[in-house]
Amino acid sequence: MIGDTIRRLRTEKGLTQRELAKLLGISPSTIGMYEQNRREPDLTSIENMSKLFDVTADYLLGISDIKNNPLKTKQVGDGLNTENQEELKKYADLLMLRQTSEIYVNDKKVK
Repeated sequence: MIGDTIRRLRTEKGLTQRELAKLLGISPSTIGMYEQNRREPDLTSIENMSKLFDVTADYLLGISDIKNNPLKTKQVGDGLNTENQEELKKYADLLMLRQTSEIYVNDKKVK
């Protein structure tokens, strides 16, 4: 569940609930509710946590076991103009989506 993942990532970073809450601009009690799986984070919080913990949103949500985007490195795209860097990022995101997508036919997983 997402709360378990948030707790694990927070402790791996050595943060308290209060410190994480301050970094995210939310209350410590909200972090506690997330970690107890009594409340789910909104999209902005998911985005901010994935950036802070350097994980994909899919990993944070438990959709994928792939913690980081393997194509996201500082070397990829160096020297490209901004337009080409954006195209490369879109392609990398598409590859990640394809890796984590599951396809079902007649309720049977085929990928």
